[in-house]
Amino acid sequence: MPQLQAEPRLSVTDPNERAQLEALVAPEKSWYAHHRRFEDIGMVMGAVSTGALVRVTGNSDFVPIARLRSPGTERIKPPFLLPASAAALRAVMALSVQRARAQGIAMNDLRYAVTSLVRTEQMQASLVQSGALAVEGSTHCVGAPFDVDASGYYRTDLEMGLVSVVSPLRDRDGMRSVERHLRGAHGGSGMRIAPEGEYDERVAQSLLDVTSQLHDMGYINRVLEFPDTGNQALHLCPNPDVTIDDWRSMQPEPVAATDLRAL
Repeated sequence: MPQLQAEPRLSVTDPNERAQLEALVAPEKSWYAHHRRFEDIGMVMGAVSTGALVRVTGNSDFVPIARLRSPGTERIKPPFLLPASAAALRAVMALSVQRARAQGIAMNDLRYAVTSLVRTEQMQASLVQSGALAVEGSTHCVGAPFDVDASGYYRTDLEMGLVSVVSPLRDRDGMRSVERHLRGAHGGSGMRIAPEGEYDERVAQSLLDVTSQLHDMGYINRVLEFPDTGNQALHLCPNPDVTIDDWRSMQPEPVAATDLRAL
């Protein structure tokens, strides 16, 4: 497999950020140049009905963020990926959790936060037009990549449900606004924010280390967005030459899917 540029980084403060992003995602655009692109949500749902896209619900290693798992939102924020990408997501998250525990993280309920999955061409065009960190021709419109929060993660509280543990650099006032909205939308449930001081940088570093190694091996294209900020995130696109069986063989141990829609 081709060796890719190591440790690509992208900063929101760079005036040439979109040109940088274009260069960093060029390998994955080449990989998926001839794959079907989803123009609208009708095409996405049609692909789901045939099994060409599969639902991502989360498991013991990761959870999609609320807008990707809330009832009634799948036509706005579709929670789907290509089958091979879903297998890649499970493997990458399992390996990252394994690395975190090897680094001394004792949490049994650690889950990484998946922030973006498939997008339609219409959704992507709106992002580009809004000035967000996005480019035309994104592989998100193929259903291949997934984005993961690299400055926050989840733990589970038996009474409170999912609790978001975030970097001290993150805008907590903005998060509290989202928290209030989710509580109202979910009848008192939804996201809770952990107390300041609970965040452990080793969790994010484990994710960064695992994905950097997979990138160097040519298994994924990896773009680090907003590094060293409270919004640090990873865009991860699996190489289509890596099969579902390949990804499954990388998982430390089988992980059972869990329905987290009620959390």
